[in-house]
Amino acid sequence: MQEGDGGFADFVRAQTPALLRSAYLLTGDQQLAEDLVQEALARTSLHWARIVSGGDPEPDVRTVMHRLRVSWWCRRRFFTEEPAEEVPEPWTAR
Repeated sequence: MQEGDGGFADFVRAQTPALLRSAYLLTGDQQLAEDLVQEALARTSLHWARIVSGGDPEPDVRTVMHRLRVSWWCRRRFFTEEPAEEVPEPWTAR
């Protein structure tokens, strides 16, 4: 992080363990939890000055985490692969 990050690096160091615990409860998987926290922190870092000016940034980061997780659920629900009963014949140009 840069020198003028507005306390973002300190926030990340202090809150990452708690955010990871919450993310694990949302995902049930350690790697997905790490991805969720990383994505939430990356998104909030873009608006950090505005988030910090509103007071405690932790609820905002947690809100981003929850919304991202819902987004992942929705995307997975609509874009899942289902096994086919029969393998289709290969397409050939005639």
